[in-house]
Amino acid sequence: MAVAVIATVGLLAQHHVGTANWTVMAIGGGAAALLAISDILQHRHVGISSLSSITGALDILIGLVTFTGSLVAAGKLQGWIPGRPLMFPGSRAFSTVVVAAGLAGGVWLIVTPASTAALVVLLAAAAIFGVTMVLPIGPTCPS
Repeated sequence: MAVAVIATVGLLAQHHVGTANWTVMAIGGGAAALLAISDILQHRHVGISSLSSITGALDILIGLVTFTGSLVAAGKLQGWIPGRPLMFPGSRAFSTVVVAAGLAGGVWLIVTPASTAALVVLLAAAAIFGVTMVLPIGPTCPS
């Protein structure tokens, strides 16, 4: 039921925001990540259930990828970042390493929720991957 309500609100909001500004609405991903970070930091020394660790790691991973990717997309749409595909030599290999680091950080955080290093690895990898995932995207038709 909650998913249906959220989907309906999102669809209605899209008509008011417009597709050019739709990426701004992905701020929710950043909010979800911040809530998960706060929850993990507040409860990591008293014990976190496996389910809370898993959902927290997923919230951080998905939320930060969504948030940072959306910031880059919004920058491209607004002209603050060049709209053409931006790549560098080895960018695909770099992205693969970042994804592996993010997954490893997530598993590490699930296994040892009190680990600050695991949280930092997950945060950095998710944020970097959100950027590197969107930078190579460019216009689909010539201007």
